[in-house]
Amino acid sequence: MADRVQAIGGQFVPARGTPPGCRLIRLKSMSDVRRELQRLYRDARAGIIESSDASRLAYILATVGRVIEAESLEQRVTAIENSMEAT
Repeated sequence: MADRVQAIGGQFVPARGTPPGCRLIRLKSMSDVRRELQRLYRDARAGIIESSDASRLAYILATVGRVIEAESLEQRVTAIENSMEAT
């Protein structure tokens, strides 16, 4: 079972790749993260996903959001530094 991991909900899925029935989610911007958080909230409210699982996923999404935000800030600071060096 070394090549398998336990996923949320107790199901075992392959360690690599997307589990059957799962959709790939594009999380490249804060808007993407916001949309996924909204979907997660609606699914939890509708009882499609357990609130404990939704909480775990929301935490991961918040972390992804912070990483996107930090990367954006880093790019901005680099651009400012480069423009200051050019003058």
